[in-house]
Amino acid sequence: MKYIIIPVIIAVCSISFLSCSTKNNPDQLNQEEVMKAEAPDSLKTAQTAMDKYEPGTWLTDYNLALRLSKESGKPVLINFTGSDWCPWCFRLRDEVFSQDAFINFAKENLILLMIDFPMRKELPPEQVKANQALQEKYGIEGYPTVVIVNAEGKEIARTGYKEGGAESYVAHLKDLLAKK
Repeated sequence: MKYIIIPVIIAVCSISFLSCSTKNNPDQLNQEEVMKAEAPDSLKTAQTAMDKYEPGTWLTDYNLALRLSKESGKPVLINFTGSDWCPWCFRLRDEVFSQDAFINFAKENLILLMIDFPMRKELPPEQVKANQALQEKYGIEGYPTVVIVNAEGKEIARTGYKEGGAESYVAHLKDLLAKK
């Protein structure tokens, strides 16, 4: 009896599988037609990213930041930091980046990207590799280093921690951006 059931099950599964094929269903588009009808992946990804991006929040993905920069026309402010060990990074975060004056300026004028080199917090290996590549690309020798780049990743300006609080730092950033 079980020798009869197995071939029947195989036949039923084969018929079910063939009926799901797009080639057998004239009402469905095949994959090639679907690709022609849809927008390019890069456009869809950028639009999706812009739809989901909250201005003034910190990203950790360089390529996403560049796509958002291109889409929005805003430069990318890259904060190279040691978020859990660097005293000057703590000061920049607390005195500037967490203050309303900076946050409001950033929402309107910048895409924010944090490239972190923590000592106690473990990052995924691919993030560590990506961060190290960016450190080399931009020649980062100390923390914090702030690099402002355009949508192609070309450096516009470079700075770091500056005393004076968020209002003073925003004025400093405006001066740097005016010189681009």
